[in-house]
Amino acid sequence: MRSAVRDARRTIAPVSILSFLVALHPLTIGMFLLLVVDVAMPGRSGSTLLGLGLFMLMMLGFNAVFRSLRQRLMMNAAEFIVSHIAPRLEEATGRLGEKAHNPSGEGHQSGRDLDAILHLFASGSAATAIDILAIPVLLVFVTILHWWLGLALAVTAIVMLVILSRAMAFLPTPLREMVPLYARRHSLIEARNNTAPVIRSLGMSSRIIAAWSTVNSAIRRRVFQAQGRQERILLEAQALQTIGYLLVGILAAWLSITGHASGGVLIASVVVTLLALRPIVETVRNAQVIINARQAWTRIDTILSSVHPQSVSIALPAPVARLEVEGIAVAPAGQKRPTVFNINFALAAGDILVVLGPAGAGKSILLAGLVGAQPLVSGKVRLDGAALDQWDTDQLGAHIGYLPQGIDLMPGSVAENIARFHGEATAEEIVAAATAANAHDSFVRLPEGYNTPGRHLSLSQAQRLGLSRALFRNPFLLVFDEPTAHADKAAEQDFILAVEQAKARGAIVVLAGNARALLEIATHVLFIRDGTATDFGGKQAVLDRIAGRRRIQENPAPDPASAPEDANGTIEQTDSK
Repeated sequence: MRSAVRDARRTIAPVSILSFLVALHPLTIGMFLLLVVDVAMPGRSGSTLLGLGLFMLMMLGFNAVFRSLRQRLMMNAAEFIVSHIAPRLEEATGRLGEKAHNPSGEGHQSGRDLDAILHLFASGSAATAIDILAIPVLLVFVTILHWWLGLALAVTAIVMLVILSRAMAFLPTPLREMVPLYARRHSLIEARNNTAPVIRSLGMSSRIIAAWSTVNSAIRRRVFQAQGRQERILLEAQALQTIGYLLVGILAAWLSITGHASGGVLIASVVVTLLALRPIVETVRNAQVIINARQAWTRIDTILSSVHPQSVSIALPAPVARLEVEGIAVAPAGQKRPTVFNINFALAAGDILVVLGPAGAGKSILLAGLVGAQPLVSGKVRLDGAALDQWDTDQLGAHIGYLPQGIDLMPGSVAENIARFHGEATAEEIVAAATAANAHDSFVRLPEGYNTPGRHLSLSQAQRLGLSRALFRNPFLLVFDEPTAHADKAAEQDFILAVEQAKARGAIVVLAGNARALLEIATHVLFIRDGTATDFGGKQAVLDRIAGRRRIQENPAPDPASAPEDANGTIEQTDSK
């Protein structure tokens, strides 16, 4: 953030110059009124009046141009800062969301924070606040007219600035309290939209509506509280502004009556005082916009400070030979205690590994750890010797195809999801991925073909789409979690064919699932129980060992102490299966 602001400093000098020129505008009005009343009118000079009028019109035009240029420069600076922060913020919020197992919460708030910073400049609130800096210049002008008038303006301005500081101190509290309420409301809306059938079938609709209404009521209370405070402070500022120019007007009138000032001084001092105090009143009016931007800046700064940027990775050659898993332990997002631990195995190009184990053994979390979807607590996953954390994230993703149990399609068309939203992906590559998944015929029969929204698909169609996405551009490592869970017999055979084709081109495939068809195509088996590996090796060898252990468990050897003795006192031996 400091770097972005530093790079945007080239706008400070022109904005300062333009602000100074804008600050002179009240002076031109004051001088115009002073000359009209004290020079043109007593001299009854029409030419003087005309010249002053033309001069004033020119000054009004210049002021409009200066204000427009300043606003444009400030908008450009804000856009520059936000555009430099946004990519880094997106990365940081994404990593925080992964740790908290809440991928959208931080992201939504960060988007609103960036909008709040832009709104500060787009609404003109920042320019109005800058205009407050013109008060000393205007104070000098009024003091030149008479020092009593300058003193009255100075006292009024100081009191109004105190009121402005009160607004900035008292308004943030209710606004800060609304942030978690907005997040709660958003989560309820997402739950209602994403799980509407489940909510309706379980009779939860009224309770979801009640929870949503409760959150909305809390938000309204804090909004009204903040608006009430701001309205009271704004009324105080407006009242003081009125008192200020009335006080200056009365003093100027008294000076005029006593012969210490002219009528022009009376009018000019009142108008300049009114224009000098107006930016303070407008800044109080826009205090919420300024506070929102300040809080947004603080939140963004906190996020970027807590999540260090990822180091630039060296571009590595595409993996083609080997997958090595070295003593990895994997923990679910947001947890420190690993669910899966001490996993070791290695596979070569063309190998197909099936991960077996009872329900809850940790198969899904293991597969997520292999592709970097879940954090490793310890150990390393290596592709051709390079650990996953040595790869650039996007570069690594190009070499991995992953199909989780929850397919997690993105908002977009079938084609966009298959292409992983690569803007440069060609139609040939998209169709090739769908063909590799034996899904092309299914997609072209959709209402809009490949342009059909991905979230409008059935569960089996979505699984075919997820498989096509995993096979896009022929990645080296393919990891599939329960890939045939929602497939019929034909879809299962299509999947088996896709895996065999991937094996033929030299890919490594890791599967988790209990379907017999998956075991038939496997070359290796990894058996895990209670989060750790109990066996690994070639398929037939592992299956033989598992079968042997099962036979021993089902038919344990008899206890020698309970075996009958023969006449010679020796123990009879019994055969066990």
